[in-house]
Amino acid sequence: MNDIENRKFHKDLFWYLLGSIIPSLLSFIRNPIFTRIFTPEEYGYYSIVVHTFGFISIVLFSWLGSCLWRYYFGYRKKNELNILYTNIISLLLISSIIVIILMCFWLSRTDNILIKRLVLLSTLYQLSYNFIYLYLITIRLKEKSFLFNLYYSIQAAGAFGILCLFVFILEYRIEAILIGQVAINILLLLFLTIKIRKIPGLSIKRISLPLIKELLKYGSVGLILGFGVMALNTSDRYVIALYTDMGSVGIYNQIYMLSQFSIYHLITVYFNTINPGLNKILVYNPEDKEFKIIEYIRHFLILLMPLVVYLSLFCKEVSIILLGEKFRVGYLMIPYIMFSSFIYGITLFNETKLKFENRFKPVIFGIIAALALNLLLNFILIPLFGYQWAAITTFISYMVLFLFFYLSDSLKYFTSTYLLKKIYPAVLILATQVIIDLIIRKVFNIKINVLMTIFEGVLFLLVYILVIKKRNIKPGNKFLGIF
Repeated sequence: MNDIENRKFHKDLFWYLLGSIIPSLLSFIRNPIFTRIFTPEEYGYYSIVVHTFGFISIVLFSWLGSCLWRYYFGYRKKNELNILYTNIISLLLISSIIVIILMCFWLSRTDNILIKRLVLLSTLYQLSYNFIYLYLITIRLKEKSFLFNLYYSIQAAGAFGILCLFVFILEYRIEAILIGQVAINILLLLFLTIKIRKIPGLSIKRISLPLIKELLKYGSVGLILGFGVMALNTSDRYVIALYTDMGSVGIYNQIYMLSQFSIYHLITVYFNTINPGLNKILVYNPEDKEFKIIEYIRHFLILLMPLVVYLSLFCKEVSIILLGEKFRVGYLMIPYIMFSSFIYGITLFNETKLKFENRFKPVIFGIIAALALNLLLNFILIPLFGYQWAAITTFISYMVLFLFFYLSDSLKYFTSTYLLKKIYPAVLILATQVIIDLIIRKVFNIKINVLMTIFEGVLFLLVYILVIKKRNIKPGNKFLGIF
């Protein structure tokens, strides 16, 4: 990166990190509080309904976002964004009607009052969220990182405040989680409606069947990929429900959400930062494309590796701090889930590049192969050894997905001498710290409480930062004072 790109990258990353602080803090506050209030069974029903609507969202909505990411710069270059917006909004309205029909069908098929409430609220959440979701993508594409994170933080803080009101004052149960999210989304939609009023250039006359076909063709790849990733993340809940009970589903879901959120949230922050720049690189195809992508990968590895290692190493203490007592039995699943999310983050580099090169076959075959393996292992291992094995099968499946994408892509970044030289100190210091902790706890059998574990983790992190800073810092090429 040159100096201008470096400064822009650091500025955007700063805003995305700052914007992630509020949602992260609220999530870490919410987990220990509400896993002590709501039962595993309630979380079981909640996870099944919410994840089912997650699948519906992937099929009907999320691929529209991927189309906006893919075609925005091309249509802006031709000064035809109004045509792109018209067709995407038209498809969004059609999808919304289908969601309402599906909601009515589900409500007519169940007598469980909790499920009815969750279904109705999940529908309202999907309808309100996806309009905001597409608007926020346009903000990110325009590289307005401050404005994006302002909306994101307001959304998280507002939902949490309304949740607390409905639980502690009005004495609602687990449906209050969705009530908070729906209420803040509606308020944001009203604000955006007043602010935007009308998108210039939108007209029914601009609806183009050839463009819709093109969007559907590209979006179908995003749909299959998104559906496959969603299934990798959530299909195990349905298998667990089939062979065990809703309590086990609830425990597994909260362990999974805690573990995944810790890593996946920062992965999202990172890709929010780099996506505009990465997309420009892939669209305009500069001569130094591969080196720029390797630079993004280097930053990703050095930033995320310590978090994955430390939270996995201290998984028992993490569960004690962040989960209610009934949910802590699954703490040994945390490392597998965290490393699964980390591996998927690396996979996103290959996935994005393959999709921009219109190499859809390896993308589709890779996700289908990983999902088929995951389902097969789940149906074999969960009945034999219990629901905890779902975390292991997910890890194995993500490894297969990564290998498939990596071997299908022309960019073999792990053969780059430059990248290996840069990440070698990070890997060495983390491996040394893991060995030190195991010697203390296992060999010398020293009991370390939660407070001392926090001190150990902070000390490890400070050592890591000092070592990486000393090895990588160069004048004019600082990365948040670390790289």
